[in-house]
Amino acid sequence: MWQLVVKDLYLQRRRIIWTLGIVLILLVAARVILSDAAPVIIFATAYPLTNIFTLQICYNEENNDSLAFLRSLPLSARQIVNSKFCAMLLITLLIWAVAFVGFISLPITNILGAGKQETAIMLITFEELYLVINSLLIFIYFHWGYTRMQLIFSLIMMFIAFGGMSLPKLFPEARFLETGLTGVQGAITGLIAAIILIFLFWFGSIKVLQRKELS
Repeated sequence: MWQLVVKDLYLQRRRIIWTLGIVLILLVAARVILSDAAPVIIFATAYPLTNIFTLQICYNEENNDSLAFLRSLPLSARQIVNSKFCAMLLITLLIWAVAFVGFISLPITNILGAGKQETAIMLITFEELYLVINSLLIFIYFHWGYTRMQLIFSLIMMFIAFGGMSLPKLFPEARFLETGLTGVQGAITGLIAAIILIFLFWFGSIKVLQRKELS
């Protein structure tokens, strides 16, 4: 399995270097500008880049028809799915860790009206969200293929960019995000929910690929 992970990382080595380079450039710019919006801009750039990586490793499989080749080898469906999830998790967590360490080092205490701790919790929560999105994309790839994966990704990004801001206005009585939990409790709850969803998408991907092998 790890050979497959290394293969995906090797094929995406330039994209990984570019992504880390972009994050580092943004961090340097943030230290120079010291705008209270700088950390949000950094993460708003870094998070979607992890989605691009996930899309690309699946696109390579689709473009080269290598998934069919892998299924012809003495590899189980679990090994093939594990390789995709491991590569996605490694890159997503790596990019997030670099951005988060840089954010912690910024001499900014007030970020868009929120404290640094509150902002850190918010950024961790969004990291959990993007891990779930990446897991969903991999599941969609194994189930329906790259074309639908790309379409659903576009719809998700549109919803995050525009729908998330419109929901409170469309449904003012719904009281979105008013759960009564503290920031730490909310982050822990989000982490538990993310782990459950990632597990379900991982398990579902294995089952889908096993059914395809039987057919």
